[in-house]
Amino acid sequence: MNRQVQAAMRSGLLFPGAGQLFLGRRWRALAFALPTLAAAVTILSDIMPPIQAVAERLALEMLDGRTPDLGELLAKVHQLSLGVAASSNLAVYALVGMWAASIIDAWLLAR
Repeated sequence: MNRQVQAAMRSGLLFPGAGQLFLGRRWRALAFALPTLAAAVTILSDIMPPIQAVAERLALEMLDGRTPDLGELLAKVHQLSLGVAASSNLAVYALVGMWAASIIDAWLLAR
């Protein structure tokens, strides 16, 4: 497998910037990795409170010996997901964009 394919695969399969790091371009790797990490942290900070609320409710029902109602649980998840911040949507687009740009950049950089 040539360096071009290896670099692109590392950026695509491991993490954005991994291909650039493989090619010895540390600053370029950081330029892809840091925004990707920031986007991931934003997404996680937005979705963790609703997930935790549902998990706590589920745990309480199970401790009380009740069988959780799957339909009600899914409705609650849907309701909570509507309240997720718009910043999370933007962060998802940024994450996907950085990942794609990193793959393309690693491919072109190795040529």
